[in-house]
Amino acid sequence: MRVRRGVRPWPIRLACLAFLVKASFGLLYGLSDLSNAQGAYEIGYPEFEWNRDRTIVALSAEFTIALIPILWIWFLARPFARWMVTALGLWQAWGLASIAIGQIGHLHFITLDVAIPLGLIVGSIALLFTPSANRYFARDAKSRATKSTSSSRRT
Repeated sequence: MRVRRGVRPWPIRLACLAFLVKASFGLLYGLSDLSNAQGAYEIGYPEFEWNRDRTIVALSAEFTIALIPILWIWFLARPFARWMVTALGLWQAWGLASIAIGQIGHLHFITLDVAIPLGLIVGSIALLFTPSANRYFARDAKSRATKSTSSSRRT
Protein backbone atom coordinates (compact mmCIF):
# COMPACT_ATOMS: atom_id res chain seq x y z
CA MET A 1 0.00 0.00 0.00
CA ARG A 2 1.31 3.35 -1.01
CA VAL A 3 0.42 6.51 0.82
CA ARG A 4 -1.05 9.18 -1.44
CA ARG A 5 1.25 12.16 -1.81
CA GLY A 6 0.45 15.66 -2.93
CA VAL A 7 -2.44 18.03 -2.57
CA ARG A 8 -5.95 16.69 -2.13
CA PRO A 9 -8.80 18.30 -4.06
CA TRP A 10 -11.03 20.59 -2.00
CA PRO A 11 -14.04 18.19 -2.06
CA ILE A 12 -11.88 15.48 -0.48
CA ARG A 13 -10.63 17.93 2.13
CA LEU A 14 -14.14 19.11 2.95
CA ALA A 15 -15.60 15.59 2.99
CA CYS A 16 -12.91 14.34 5.37
CA LEU A 17 -13.36 17.42 7.53
CA ALA A 18 -17.14 16.87 7.59
CA PHE A 19 -16.67 13.22 8.58
CA LEU A 20 -14.25 14.27 11.30
CA VAL A 21 -16.64 16.94 12.60
CA LYS A 22 -19.54 14.47 12.56
CA ALA A 23 -17.52 11.86 14.48
CA SER A 24 -16.29 14.49 16.94
CA PHE A 25 -19.83 15.81 17.37
CA GLY A 26 -21.07 12.32 18.27
CA LEU A 27 -18.25 11.80 20.75
CA LEU A 28 -18.58 15.21 22.41
CA TYR A 29 -22.38 15.09 22.46
CA GLY A 30 -22.29 11.67 24.11
CA LEU A 31 -19.62 12.68 26.62
CA SER A 32 -21.49 15.86 27.52
CA ASP A 33 -24.56 13.88 28.58
CA LEU A 34 -23.35 10.44 29.64
CA SER A 35 -26.65 9.43 31.23
CA ASN A 36 -28.49 10.04 27.95
CA ALA A 37 -25.82 8.15 25.98
CA GLN A 38 -25.93 5.31 28.49
CA GLY A 39 -29.70 5.15 28.12
CA ALA A 40 -29.39 5.00 24.34
CA TYR A 41 -26.89 2.14 24.60
CA GLU A 42 -29.13 0.32 27.08
CA ILE A 43 -32.00 0.50 24.58
CA GLY A 44 -29.81 -0.49 21.63
CA TYR A 45 -27.81 -3.20 23.38
CA PRO A 46 -29.85 -4.53 26.32
CA GLU A 47 -27.70 -7.66 26.63
CA PHE A 48 -24.88 -5.62 28.21
CA GLU A 49 -24.91 -4.03 31.63
CA TRP A 50 -24.12 -0.40 30.81
CA ASN A 51 -22.34 1.87 33.24
CA ARG A 52 -20.46 5.13 32.92
CA ASP A 53 -17.11 3.53 32.03
CA ARG A 54 -18.54 1.17 29.41
CA THR A 55 -20.43 4.09 27.83
CA ILE A 56 -17.24 6.15 27.54
CA VAL A 57 -15.42 3.20 25.99
CA ALA A 58 -18.26 2.64 23.49
CA LEU A 59 -18.32 6.32 22.51
CA SER A 60 -14.53 6.31 22.03
CA ALA A 61 -14.72 3.11 19.98
CA GLU A 62 -17.38 4.61 17.70
CA PHE A 63 -15.19 7.68 17.20
CA THR A 64 -12.15 5.57 16.38
CA ILE A 65 -14.08 3.37 13.97
CA ALA A 66 -15.40 6.48 12.22
CA LEU A 67 -11.81 7.61 11.60
CA ILE A 68 -10.81 4.47 9.67
CA PRO A 69 -12.58 5.29 6.37
CA ILE A 70 -11.38 8.89 6.65
CA LEU A 71 -7.81 7.60 6.77
CA TRP A 72 -8.46 5.29 3.81
CA ILE A 73 -9.78 8.19 1.76
CA TRP A 74 -7.13 10.72 2.83
CA PHE A 75 -3.97 8.61 2.89
CA LEU A 76 -4.71 5.72 0.53
CA ALA A 77 -7.33 7.19 -1.86
CA ARG A 78 -9.18 3.87 -1.96
CA PRO A 79 -12.35 3.86 -4.08
CA PHE A 80 -13.62 1.08 -1.82
CA ALA A 81 -13.59 3.52 1.10
CA ARG A 82 -15.74 5.96 -0.83
CA TRP A 83 -18.39 3.31 -1.44
CA MET A 84 -18.18 1.98 2.11
CA VAL A 85 -18.58 5.50 3.52
CA THR A 86 -21.48 6.09 1.14
CA ALA A 87 -23.29 2.91 2.18
CA LEU A 88 -22.77 3.45 5.90
CA GLY A 89 -23.54 7.15 5.61
CA LEU A 90 -26.81 6.51 3.80
CA TRP A 91 -27.71 3.95 6.47
CA GLN A 92 -27.06 6.56 9.18
CA ALA A 93 -28.86 9.24 7.20
CA TRP A 94 -31.89 6.96 6.89
CA GLY A 95 -31.95 6.47 10.65
CA LEU A 96 -31.48 10.17 11.35
CA ALA A 97 -34.14 11.08 8.79
CA SER A 98 -36.62 8.75 10.46
CA ILE A 99 -35.84 10.39 13.81
CA ALA A 100 -36.26 13.82 12.21
CA ILE A 101 -39.61 12.85 10.71
CA GLY A 102 -40.73 11.67 14.13
CA GLN A 103 -39.54 14.92 15.70
CA ILE A 104 -41.33 17.05 13.14
CA GLY A 105 -44.58 15.26 13.90
CA HIS A 106 -44.27 15.85 17.64
CA LEU A 107 -42.10 18.91 18.11
CA HIS A 108 -42.73 20.83 14.85
CA PHE A 109 -38.98 21.25 14.39
CA ILE A 110 -35.82 19.18 14.14
CA THR A 111 -33.34 19.32 17.01
CA LEU A 112 -29.72 20.19 16.30
CA ASP A 113 -28.43 16.83 17.52
CA VAL A 114 -30.23 15.30 14.51
CA ALA A 115 -29.95 18.11 11.96
CA ILE A 116 -26.19 18.67 12.23
CA PRO A 117 -25.09 15.03 11.72
CA LEU A 118 -27.68 14.54 8.97
CA GLY A 119 -26.41 17.59 7.07
CA LEU A 120 -22.78 16.58 7.52
CA ILE A 121 -23.43 13.04 6.28
CA VAL A 122 -25.38 14.06 3.20
CA GLY A 123 -22.99 16.89 2.36
CA SER A 124 -19.85 14.80 2.72
CA ILE A 125 -21.26 11.95 0.62
CA ALA A 126 -22.13 14.43 -2.11
CA LEU A 127 -18.59 15.84 -2.00
CA LEU A 128 -17.10 12.37 -2.55
CA PHE A 129 -18.79 12.19 -5.96
CA THR A 130 -17.76 15.54 -7.42
CA PRO A 131 -15.66 15.50 -10.63
CA SER A 132 -12.41 16.37 -8.85
CA ALA A 133 -13.04 13.66 -6.23
CA ASN A 134 -13.68 11.18 -9.06
CA ARG A 135 -10.30 12.10 -10.58
CA TYR A 136 -8.66 11.74 -7.15
CA PHE A 137 -9.93 8.18 -6.77
CA ALA A 138 -9.32 7.33 -10.45
CA ARG A 139 -5.62 8.24 -10.16
CA ASP A 140 -5.20 5.60 -7.47
CA ALA A 141 -7.04 2.94 -9.47
CA LYS A 142 -4.95 3.78 -12.54
CA SER A 143 -1.67 3.56 -10.62
CA ARG A 144 -2.66 0.20 -9.12
CA ALA A 145 -3.62 -1.14 -12.57
CA THR A 146 -0.27 0.00 -13.99
CA LYS A 147 1.56 -1.57 -11.06
CA SER A 148 -0.20 -4.93 -11.48
CA THR A 149 0.50 -5.10 -15.22
CA SER A 150 4.16 -4.23 -14.72
CA SER A 151 4.55 -6.87 -12.02
CA SER A 152 2.88 -9.51 -14.22
CA ARG A 153 5.35 -8.75 -17.03
CA ARG A 154 8.26 -9.56 -14.74
CA THR A 155 7.10 -13.13 -14.17
